[in-house]
Amino acid sequence: MAIFVFAVSRDFRKYLGGLTVCVALLYCVITGPIYSFANVVPAHFSEAIGVPLQQIGKAIHDGGDISEEDQVFLAQILPLESWGSLYDSSSPNYIKFAPDFNDEFLESNKASFVCAWVRVGINNPGTYVKAWIDQTKDYWSLKSHTWYVVGSGLGDFATQDSVDSGFSWPVSEAFLNDALNLAVLAFPHLYSIGSLAWLMVLCFFIAVIKKRCSGAIFCIPFIILWATFLLAAPASDFRYMFALHLAIPLFLLFGFCDLKPRNSVDLHADKDLKIRLSLNE
Repeated sequence: MAIFVFAVSRDFRKYLGGLTVCVALLYCVITGPIYSFANVVPAHFSEAIGVPLQQIGKAIHDGGDISEEDQVFLAQILPLESWGSLYDSSSPNYIKFAPDFNDEFLESNKASFVCAWVRVGINNPGTYVKAWIDQTKDYWSLKSHTWYVVGSGLGDFATQDSVDSGFSWPVSEAFLNDALNLAVLAFPHLYSIGSLAWLMVLCFFIAVIKKRCSGAIFCIPFIILWATFLLAAPASDFRYMFALHLAIPLFLLFGFCDLKPRNSVDLHADKDLKIRLSLNE
């Protein structure tokens, strides 16, 4: 991202070096001492390979072509019959959260798993494509949304009576849930990852065509975020792409509004005009 901005925009170059260093230092501080102090541990490898797990699961579920060597290896992660029976086209959670899923073996054999995944994919390319479509369709389909309303969790911090009476919340939880569900029904595309993603892409290309560098640059981190989940979606929950929902006004602003300020040439022209007027007086 920093390299891209440095290459396309001279105006940002003088700020980019210092900003990049600050971000890198902040990242190191947060992921280092702060994470250690808070006892934050890295996520399991299985969280990053939701799509590969789905693809292998579908290959086994559909009776695909899998070598005996790969069957033996995959059986050490999860029994083959469980791979097939637990496969669900919409989520890898049933596989990776299975009671007999051997996370420790997977953690210590990451490279071997990737090699096995590639070999199975070479023998079952169509199955892999179908599994990827099923797993990621909520990230690009205009007809689906994964918004759902859950409890507020206030009961964990107060008695249920106080929560129900609104003592610790200005409105009742039931009223809030009903309001959110009505909003989803009234404006479904605002709560659809696919709709928001294509709106983002549209605004990006409009900004590029109109040569609005700042607008295009603004969209790039969101596009990278979206592409990351297309490649390795752990699930299709709306919360993963909630940033797109919050950024809708800015997408529209950068995509459809001309915010080009007066440049330095215009400012100098104004000064020259004022000087000439004063001389004429």
